[in-house]
Amino acid sequence: MDTQIEICGEYYRKNITELYLSYKNLTEIPINIKYLTNLQILNLSGNKLAEIKENTFNTFTNLQTLDLSNNKLTEIKENTFNELVNLKKLYLGSNNLTEIKENTFGQFANLEKLYLGNNTLKEIPANIKYLTNLQTLDLGYNKLTEIKENTFSKLTNLQTLYLGSNKLIELNENIFGRLINLQELYLHKNELIEIKENTFGQLTNLQNLSLGCNQLTEIKENIFYRLTNLQELDLNGNELIEIKENTFDQLTNLNALSLGNNKLTEIKENIFYRLTNLQELDLSYNKLKSLPLSILSCRRLNELTYENNDENITIDIRITRFIERMQNYNNHGLFSDSQNVHSSSIQNSVKESINNLMKDPFTCEKKLIVEFLLTSKLECISSLLSYLDDEDYHSTLLLTFYDVFVKVFGRISNSDHKEELMRRLNEEMMDSECKCFTGRITRLLNVLNGFYEDIQITISNNERISAIIISTLDGQEMSDELREICRAKLKDIGIEDEEIEVWLR
Repeated sequence: MDTQIEICGEYYRKNITELYLSYKNLTEIPINIKYLTNLQILNLSGNKLAEIKENTFNTFTNLQTLDLSNNKLTEIKENTFNELVNLKKLYLGSNNLTEIKENTFGQFANLEKLYLGNNTLKEIPANIKYLTNLQTLDLGYNKLTEIKENTFSKLTNLQTLYLGSNKLIELNENIFGRLINLQELYLHKNELIEIKENTFGQLTNLQNLSLGCNQLTEIKENIFYRLTNLQELDLNGNELIEIKENTFDQLTNLNALSLGNNKLTEIKENIFYRLTNLQELDLSYNKLKSLPLSILSCRRLNELTYENNDENITIDIRITRFIERMQNYNNHGLFSDSQNVHSSSIQNSVKESINNLMKDPFTCEKKLIVEFLLTSKLECISSLLSYLDDEDYHSTLLLTFYDVFVKVFGRISNSDHKEELMRRLNEEMMDSECKCFTGRITRLLNVLNGFYEDIQITISNNERISAIIISTLDGQEMSDELREICRAKLKDIGIEDEEIEVWLR
């Protein structure tokens, strides 16, 4: 029959491996627990323990988890844990500890998790740096004002570091330099005014970085440059006025970005261009007057928050449609543009030109545009009117044909070359029949191409050559006469003789 040990009015077998005595109003640790020498887990949390007597844990050489959190401990004597050579998890959070003596953790060669959060520590125990197997370290909710240079220098296995809710004003640039396996770093609710450029330079495995609720006024451009595995970034509740355009360029794996509760009045146009995996974006409680079009690059976005900005904030129609799509579909991560049969060179120039064009303030009622077109005797009028009535919008550009046409019409109306542009409009729209959506919009933009520096439709040589030959042949077989006509046209656009001969053989 197993020997029974009486503890707190209950009897336990001597060979038990787990003992839970949490929230029993204990003011001291029961003396009889020393006989439970096989214990691997001991939970004494949520009591009223003010001290731990010497030798209390001397028989617990097998103990792996010790929970003393949420008590009233004000100090830990240096030799308290000396025999806990196999301890892996130690919970000392939510006590009244003001300091940790130098040799307190001297025997913890196997310790993996150490929780010291929610105490009143003013400095980090110096001997923490010898806990070389540590994976999680919680120092949050203390009164830390600084971190000495080599504090974490040997913690190369550390994966999670909590330093939030302290009084840190600055961080030494090399403080995290050896934490090559760190995945989570919490620095929120401190008093940080700036982060030096190389502070996070070695944290290439970091996935979660919390810098919210500090006093940061700027983010240096290269500060996140090497954080290519970062998935969550919190900059909420700072004093940010501006964020440089390339700040997030390397964060291609970012899932969540919080910029809320700052003092941003504008966001650079291309700032989110590389964040194609972003799912959550918070821009609320700033002073933004508009949202950047680079939001459209965040193809996996399913949550966009921007309330409480400038009361006259303007939202581009493309962003409005993007938000509507985001709200209507749970999975719109893949923008498979079935409307596009063109090369990326055409697409890039079309997108850039459209972005420039859509900045024009010109607006006009549709019926007035239609009335003007009907009196212009355009041969393409039937096709053009049908395009204008089509309410479908382009799957990538998020614009209808009409949206783009209004801006093109505005430029034609205000141009000194109005007659020439109307002639080109007729030609391009005649050629756009049976074209895909992208083809029609490209033709529409081409009306302005060459007349405005911000409208540039770039087409590869192969496409230009092919288009000229096809239009010249017009369904006929190649003849010597047509070959000469093609040769002349290709020379006119600057194609080299050698390349022309390859095409005309």
